[in-house]
Amino acid sequence: MSIFQAIILGIVQGLTEYLPISSSAHLVIVPYLLGWTLPADQVFPFDVLVQLGTLVAVIVYFWRDLWGILKSWARCLVARKPFAEQDARMGWYLILATLPAGILGMLLKNQVENVFQNAIGTATFLLVTAAFLIAAERFGKRSRKFGMIDWKDALWIGAWQAVSIFPGISRSGSTISGGMTRNLDRSSAARFSFLMSVPVMLAASAVSMFDLRKVLHLNSFLLPMGIGFIVAAVVGYFSIRWMLSFVARRPLYVFSIYCAAFGVMTLGYSLFIEGSRPITLSSSSSSTNATPVVLTVEYTPSLSWLKPALNQCAAQWNIDLLTYEAPADVLDFSQGVALRWGAPLSVAGAASQLNTDNLAIIVNPRNKVQSLKLADLQAIFQGTTTNWNDNPSTPIQVWVYAGTDDVETVFRSLIQTSHLSIQAHLAPDPDSMRQAVAADPNAIGFLPAHWLDSSVRAVTIEGLSSSPQPILALTASTPQGVTRGWLLCLQSAIH
Repeated sequence: MSIFQAIILGIVQGLTEYLPISSSAHLVIVPYLLGWTLPADQVFPFDVLVQLGTLVAVIVYFWRDLWGILKSWARCLVARKPFAEQDARMGWYLILATLPAGILGMLLKNQVENVFQNAIGTATFLLVTAAFLIAAERFGKRSRKFGMIDWKDALWIGAWQAVSIFPGISRSGSTISGGMTRNLDRSSAARFSFLMSVPVMLAASAVSMFDLRKVLHLNSFLLPMGIGFIVAAVVGYFSIRWMLSFVARRPLYVFSIYCAAFGVMTLGYSLFIEGSRPITLSSSSSSTNATPVVLTVEYTPSLSWLKPALNQCAAQWNIDLLTYEAPADVLDFSQGVALRWGAPLSVAGAASQLNTDNLAIIVNPRNKVQSLKLADLQAIFQGTTTNWNDNPSTPIQVWVYAGTDDVETVFRSLIQTSHLSIQAHLAPDPDSMRQAVAADPNAIGFLPAHWLDSSVRAVTIEGLSSSPQPILALTASTPQGVTRGWLLCLQSAIH
């Protein structure tokens, strides 16, 4: 994502989050209409950051209101009179209004994520937003003020907010409409809409920030994300200010017209422009070919735990897989994809990182050793230490892999030695290594952390960096079409 794209999308988020025209729809449709193919691994973290920007905007704008509500709510709660003050009651109303969206969001998470990848579905939901705004103006009496809001209003408006979890249905548009159908005037409905956005956006941001930890190479695009965050916050602040001024004087018909026009334009573009182009596969759509594509995939034994995900993504993309398990030094990706753990010395092609995994030094659960110094670990695997310290008469059973195994390569590089004990036992793969150590209280071995289970125990190594190693997909050239879609699916499945 370029800085220019980040600025444009930050402006889009800031303008549309608090105008009743759906920010989520614009973040889906604007790149679609501009023909931007944004990196799949950057879209989610960017959306999280720009949403945080608009959250900062509403908190800054309504700081006095929010602080007053929070103080009153806490004071009345401590006094065991939770509803004694108007601001305290408003705090409870905001919490109550948040519940429907939270419950529906958890129940329909997968369906919502699918719509977020679909510009056509998003455009259709924009027409629903237009209908909401028209209904609010036609049927709302606009006879009630902000101070007259009660729990029934909060629950009703919260139900309208729940519907807005689908992109294209504006959160502010649906909640303002919900308030107006309870006969609130436009300004009061808008003010409650903006205040109730704080808890739901805080909750959504907390969940998103947790997921954000799993994103690979996050540091590599912090600059455009930071710029998008700042732009969304500044534009969002002035958007709130303008919107409150507008609804105090004018009806919402202009926004309903805009939503309807933008939705129809997007649908028309898809039908008459995109529909006339040759069909191409992208990372956000599954293969619809009647004849399955055949893809050759080789993987090292360290990654055989990936087989269920390989097959799951193959079914999604209508691919027939030819899979082979092979040592790292004979992987062939000239006609397909090769998967390995740990970076090779060189790659005559393209390498795509799917995830990372840590190396775990393992012992039998009955072994009393909890940690080892790096020097002690080196001495054990080099054969200069042959007995456990607490029991000199008990020989250590050292397990290693063949020199061509990627796990062995990672281990040797991390403990900085090329010489391992000639007395060591040879494990053909991590599963065998795990079984061998699980069966012998005196055994020690190592494997990728994905192979850990309760049958073995990881030992802490003092002085050894955890250094997560990449899980790589190697291809002869940059993956395209079905192969790229399959790899993106696999990356998501590993996360």
